[in-house]
Amino acid sequence: MPGGNIDWIASSNLGVQPTINATVKKSYEMARVLVLQHVAAEPLGLLDPMLRIRGHRIRYVNFARDPEATPRLERYQALIVLGGPMQVAQQRRR
Repeated sequence: MPGGNIDWIASSNLGVQPTINATVKKSYEMARVLVLQHVAAEPLGLLDPMLRIRGHRIRYVNFARDPEATPRLERYQALIVLGGPMQVAQQRRR
């Protein structure tokens, strides 16, 4: 990465957590990230603080809570699709 590096610090409640120096933070454009979540208890984990440190805004769409949700993808610059308990043989769409 031009202009800096990522450092890792230990946190008692989250384990290892990324930190980023100011020169790197300025080099990123803030992106809106859409996360399609199929199980409420399974968030982004360590990716969440890494994205937020870089200034990205994250929106979760939880299909377990709202199976009929239809987010507008064109409003986002990044898409993360998290897995779930569904299998290929299941007919119901998510």
